[in-house]
Amino acid sequence: MSKSSGTKFIAVIALMFIGTAFTIAADQKKQGIKIIAVNREYGFLVIDRGTKDGLKQGVTFKVLRNGQQIGRLRAVSVEEEVTIVDEIEGSMKVGLRIGPDDQIELEPPEQRPNILP
Repeated sequence: MSKSSGTKFIAVIALMFIGTAFTIAADQKKQGIKIIAVNREYGFLVIDRGTKDGLKQGVTFKVLRNGQQIGRLRAVSVEEEVTIVDEIEGSMKVGLRIGPDDQIELEPPEQRPNILP
């Protein structure tokens, strides 16, 4: 997580092409926000929404599993069609890891803390 946003985006592109260190979600339908890549080595995820969907750097998301919130994410690099997100430190339930099948929801503005990337 100490890598810069630009470095993360370059890493995502490079690793997507060579297919290493990623778990790609099979279901990329547009009805909900989907995790399309998980990079455990560098500690970030990629979601299938971007500036064309109105996202901006710093927005926050809830991570849900079976309808229960298990953590939170923050957008660190937003491109036209994808966004790189980091887990917000201390937000994950102990012993859980975010995976491609978890659901992602944009937090309403009133629930977003003032956290700068």
